[in-house]
Amino acid sequence: VHATDPSPTAVADTVRRVEEAGFSDRLTAEVPPGLTRPCSPGHGPFDAVMALFTLSAIPGGDDAVLLSAAAGELRPGGVLLLRDCGLYDMRHLRDAARGERDATLLPTNKSSTHTS
Repeated sequence: VHATDPSPTAVADTVRRVEEAGFSDRLTAEVPPGLTRPCSPGHGPFDAVMALFTLSAIPGGDDAVLLSAAAGELRPGGVLLLRDCGLYDMRHLRDAARGERDATLLPTNKSSTHTS
């Protein structure tokens, strides 16, 4: 397993916890070289890449750059697993207000009526 996080504290905590569990021989970890690079060269290719609450930390349209780079680290037949915040989350609303995201995804009328 190769783990990355932009926070040096999170990387150090992950390494410490894995060492305490006795699995340090199964983990490499690093702070990635940039927000749009999933890892330093030489760590891939991987069978799977997981991006957990990562896209919401990437400003503007750079998340597409990160996804492309992550997909490029996969072996043939590998999978890219994503878990992040949803539509209309704080990041989406902030970026849309700045014009950095597709504002057409935002509701035009805040007083919508829902019927069942």
